Amino acid sequence: MTTPKLDEQKALTWLNQHWVGSKACAVCTNTKWAISDNIVEVRPFLGGSLMVGGSIIYPLILVTCDTCGHALFFNAKMLGLLEGQE
Repeated sequence: MTTPKLDEQKALTWLNQHWVGSKACAVCTNTKWAISDNIVEVRPFLGGSLMVGGSIIYPLILVTCDTCGHALFFNAKMLGLLEGQE
């Protein structure tokens, strides 16, 4: 199974429309960010066990500070990046 590539232009458009406050990193105050190439996931913590199978509960895009690595997650469904892929 291949990982779908992130539609970076669609993600950038959404971020530019919705991220209206300061773009400064809360940790280092840098304003340069990078968007991950892929949609990533966060799964519920199961005490260290890995759940095999099931659906992805939290599909996300990862936006990372270029200086310190501080990461922000945005819900890929809210950005409209999973239309027709669910």
